[in-house]
Amino acid sequence: MISLKNRTILVTGVTSGLGAGVMRVFSALGATVVGCARRSEQGQAFADELRAQDRDVTFVEADVTAEADRQRLVDACIARTGRLDILVNNAGMLGQIASVQDVALQDWDDVLNVNLTAAFGLCRLALPHMRRQRDGVILNISSLNAVIGITQMAAYCSAKAGLTHLTRVLAAEGWPDNVRANAIILGGVRSEMTEHLSTVLLQRSEGAAPPERVAAAQARRLDPDEVAQSLAALCLPEARLITGSEIAIDQAVTAGAGLSRLLHGPQAATA
Repeated sequence: MISLKNRTILVTGVTSGLGAGVMRVFSALGATVVGCARRSEQGQAFADELRAQDRDVTFVEADVTAEADRQRLVDACIARTGRLDILVNNAGMLGQIASVQDVALQDWDDVLNVNLTAAFGLCRLALPHMRRQRDGVILNISSLNAVIGITQMAAYCSAKAGLTHLTRVLAAEGWPDNVRANAIILGGVRSEMTEHLSTVLLQRSEGAAPPERVAAAQARRLDPDEVAQSLAALCLPEARLITGSEIAIDQAVTAGAGLSRLLHGPQAATA
């Protein structure tokens, strides 16, 4: 049985998708979890629900693009337990789904700020505590978009590719102090973001996005709690040699499943 007892976790973007899954699963495994999001009412209700199950969780309303809010998040962890053991940079923003020539420069800036700069800022603040402890794990939630150029998603692809390479630098710098960093190449997890993406793509390809079609698309996506279980395993001392890696949790898309289905049909996955 995995246990994260006596571990303090900071996770961003906890009101939907993987962030909510991490907060649920990690707290169930005994961790003290500090979670943040911009939607205060929803976040507080989620934290109250978990506390009613005797989970040690705290919700902090925060905008991860603001340095002062990032500092408040790290301070909340230290005030709670005196430690910061695990940082999960999960908060993300999809941005415009448009060709490069049609993307507004402000949208480009916003997407990079949320997906890359905010994660860098939190790593920068977390590292001194992890180095002092001589122990720490950083999980940066990247995307298959970091390794596959997907049309009409230039800002998101670029931000996630940057986050993946930042993770390599963090791993190289953190190794002497037993601070590990891995990039999670995520793809196809149920969330509000992927639901929005399904809706937009259906509208553009078929002229409409019937709720049942969107629901069917979401049903094929990965369960956030199951993904969170895999992330928990990466945080165990037994995984201490895994650092600087790109770990794909994407239904084998980057391994070639998507191309195989395109070339050989649906039976390729089971042939």
